[in-house]
Amino acid sequence: MNITNSTPAGIRVNIIALAFTLVSSLVVFLRLFTRLVISKMAGWEDAFIVLAMVFSVGLTVLTTEQVMNGLGKHSSKLSKTELDILLKSFWASVWVYSLTLTTIKVSILVQYFRIFPVRGFRIACVVVLGLVIAYGAWAVSSSVLICTPIAFSWDKSIPGGRCMNQLTVWITNAALNITLDVVIFLMPLLVIRGLSISKSQKRGLGTMFILGASVTLVSIVRLYSLDAVANSTDVSFDNTDHATLSAVEVNVGIVCACLPAMRPLFALVLPQYFSESPRYLKYRTFKIDIAAERRKYPEYTTRPPTTHITRPSTAQTRPATAHITRPSTAQTRPVTAQIRPNTA
Repeated sequence: MNITNSTPAGIRVNIIALAFTLVSSLVVFLRLFTRLVISKMAGWEDAFIVLAMVFSVGLTVLTTEQVMNGLGKHSSKLSKTELDILLKSFWASVWVYSLTLTTIKVSILVQYFRIFPVRGFRIACVVVLGLVIAYGAWAVSSSVLICTPIAFSWDKSIPGGRCMNQLTVWITNAALNITLDVVIFLMPLLVIRGLSISKSQKRGLGTMFILGASVTLVSIVRLYSLDAVANSTDVSFDNTDHATLSAVEVNVGIVCACLPAMRPLFALVLPQYFSESPRYLKYRTFKIDIAAERRKYPEYTTRPPTTHITRPSTAQTRPATAHITRPSTAQTRPVTAQIRPNTA
């Protein structure tokens, strides 16, 4: 490994991969802060997104390993050791990439299951989750075992080695990945339409999910780079675009997966567009309305205690006053009546 062996193309790949990894790491940190400190509702989806972040860092390390061993150079200009390390890193990066995307999808679906209490929607989440796990198992295993023996993936001198059609396998995996992405990011839109929230809040939630669909665009763009790599006889030179787009895709996916979980944080910054929990929005609105009415009419909160305290006091005072006054008046009148005849 030699840093002087890096090419301008390789350095560009490394800078982009590191930059996107740092951004996604920051977003994951903010997500954990939101879930642990603000909402205090951390769940399994957060554990899965942290695991996805670990895999993303691993992918960045493998990309850096390729750059340090001549990514962007022609294979003929690399030593056998450098080419061996580069091809091993490339082989590992393919299945780590698939593992990262699968973990991101699992995190999103677990989060959907938690925040949307609609029974039919939850059943759909379980079904799609099963498809995602099946896709992940196939994508990872097909990437690891694409050649027999496995070492034939980076050492073509092994006698009797053979590989599956890489282009067919990779395009199949990419097509399944894109299809699942579209399904996952469209799923909540129908539920959001039925929520009893304001139009501005619906727009805010819808915007987050639409931004989440941007990862699908990256996947589609990456699809075009597969042909060049799969049919390449000079992977060290032809893999720069593919490596860049792979790093961008997984990190954009992590950021998009974190956005819905960060609604409480967004609610502090843009409360008019985001609610902390659409599920409890009616209850929160009711509480806010009652509080507003109490501030507007403070006597509502003081009357019951005052009435409760005053009534017994008044009830005790009135009989006492009547008892003292009436006999006194009754005694005076007869005396006056007895005097008047004597005066006459």
